[in-house]
Amino acid sequence: MPLTDTQIKALKPEAKPRKVANEKGLYLLVQSTGGKLWCRRPFKFDHLCALNFDQV
Repeated sequence: MPLTDTQIKALKPEAKPRKVANEKGLYLLVQSTGGKLWCRRPFKFDHLCALNFDQV
């Protein structure tokens, strides 16, 4: 189930970075500083790719 805009804005930073799963290999990495990164799970012979939107 995809994350909605309201759910993403409601995510608060914690002591350690955490991953919140989206769908089809995407997840949102919530940094302890409050930053949010969209990432995808790496495939075979592929590296992790992240898009940084700072405060989503």
